[in-house]
Amino acid sequence: QINYDTYQLKNNIAKGKMTPALFKVEQLTTHIGQNDFNFSGQLENIFDYVFDNKMLEGKVKMTSKRLNLNEFMDPAPAAKGSSTNPPVTKEESFAPIKVPENINVMVDANIDQLTYSNMDLKNCKGVVAVTDQKMKMQDVAAQLFGGAVHFDGLYDTKGTEKPSFNMNLGMDKMPFGNVFNTFNTIKMIAPLGAYLEGIFNTKIELSGKMGEGLMPDLNTLNFSGFVHTLNGNIKNLKALEEIGNKLNIAEVKSLSINDTKNWIELKNGVFNLKEFDYKLKDINFKIGGSHSLTQDMAYTIKTKIPRKLLDKNAVGAAANQGLNFLSKEASKYGVNINNGEFINVLISIGGNIKNPKINIKPTGSDGSSTIQSEVATTLKETTQKVKDSIQNRANEEIGKAKAKAEEELNKAKERAQQEMQRAKDSLAAIAKKETQRIADSIKNKVKDQVGTKATEILKGKTDKVLDDKSKDVLNKASDKIKDFNPFKKKGN
Repeated sequence: QINYDTYQLKNNIAKGKMTPALFKVEQLTTHIGQNDFNFSGQLENIFDYVFDNKMLEGKVKMTSKRLNLNEFMDPAPAAKGSSTNPPVTKEESFAPIKVPENINVMVDANIDQLTYSNMDLKNCKGVVAVTDQKMKMQDVAAQLFGGAVHFDGLYDTKGTEKPSFNMNLGMDKMPFGNVFNTFNTIKMIAPLGAYLEGIFNTKIELSGKMGEGLMPDLNTLNFSGFVHTLNGNIKNLKALEEIGNKLNIAEVKSLSINDTKNWIELKNGVFNLKEFDYKLKDINFKIGGSHSLTQDMAYTIKTKIPRKLLDKNAVGAAANQGLNFLSKEASKYGVNINNGEFINVLISIGGNIKNPKINIKPTGSDGSSTIQSEVATTLKETTQKVKDSIQNRANEEIGKAKAKAEEELNKAKERAQQEMQRAKDSLAAIAKKETQRIADSIKNKVKDQVGTKATEILKGKTDKVLDDKSKDVLNKASDKIKDFNPFKKKGN
């Protein structure tokens, strides 16, 4: 056992070669409380460092099965806290770790279990260069909450009571709930985490100064990066519940955020969420905004809500509740949302997480109008039916008129033919009668003048002449009949 300052070093083993200028370590093992340390490597100027406070240099490997850094931190003085940095609890009351002077040593560490504040990390590996009261961390990796943490960074305690830091931090497959409940800084800068469930990846760059209780001073904290949500849900968030109730859209009350990438930034005490696109079923969102470290929010959500979704969710006494609400709001701003497949809405979220102030403002509508489309379709169908009906009726009437005209024409032709036949018959009778009369007259005259013999001689010739005369009369009558046109129309 070796007593050093307030520490008791037990079960000490040292193997190597020591000179005033050089200590070559094959094995250096000690236990402090529940912590074990195993070193190998070499240290230079060890005596000058111990007795004359000169520079200690070297390169060593360190392994440990269990290392609790909380046991090496000094308690912090009581603090009242502030609006941006709340007072720390007794369990958190640790002053920032000071890096000793006059050390220039590179440590290649491999720790099975490392406890820091309220975090328990496993399989920690990395290189820590200690120099000029600074710790430079390279390729540090560990397992936490079933996921992975990796980072590079610098921790600087030189010349200040508030050490500064900057770090490139990555987390893979981390659960929202565990991270939120473990990292007090996250609670302050991302209060939304209390309502998130699921797994995420993140890469961020952060810098600032360390305050009391191993927490960054949030007034000096700056960071930027992105969060990739692999799968997640936002539940019981009052702002979303109020929006969902006003619009009567149940899907908005509990959002699923799968495979989303959100760019974030904290600067000068203001947390900014860069606008990103999000789609929930048939609803498109653009979400962005900011909140301060006092939790005052200023977020906006731009969305296009399908009119059919508002109708779909209208049931019973809540019929058209969402649409009626938007119509009333639109009338306040003189906005027309009567037409269009989508209703454009701007949602502003103020207040704070627990007491949000919601303003929903319709800004118009776009897309083809469902109502107009239905009216146009109905009108088109009706017009076509009317056209078809008129055409059918016209065709029917034309058919009837044509049939009637053909019937009348046929009757007229038949009457004309009958008249022509009557005329022919009448003329033939007249011709025959006239021929007979002439024949009888001639016969009588010839008989008287020539006698019977002459009559016989002339009989054949007279019959021929009369027959020719009769034919001539009939032909002329026939020509007259042909020219007969009772309808005064051209025709064959």
